[in-house]
Amino acid sequence: MNNKLAQNSKAEEKARIRRRIKDGNADNADYFPAKETPQIFDSANEMRVAVYARVSTLNTRQTSSQAMQEEYYADFVERQEGWELVGIYAEACDIIEPTQETA
Repeated sequence: MNNKLAQNSKAEEKARIRRRIKDGNADNADYFPAKETPQIFDSANEMRVAVYARVSTLNTRQTSSQAMQEEYYADFVERQEGWELVGIYAEACDIIEPTQETA
């Protein structure tokens, strides 16, 4: 019985909303103000931060790139008041060029 009442209540609410939309009268509209967007650089916000570093080639000339990314982001997070570095996720992978057979 309660399930039937809940379904009727939902159906009535949907019908009420559809009538308001069809009517197009702004006076019948409900107003919900937007929530304030949190500012990530606001010093009042404490954040736990994880960074992701990736090198998309196994070329030996790029071996220092991943370490440089990790160092850069670790330093960046350290300079932000209220931020705590909880992890560095890093990977290196080889990009396989498509061939005519796979393309």
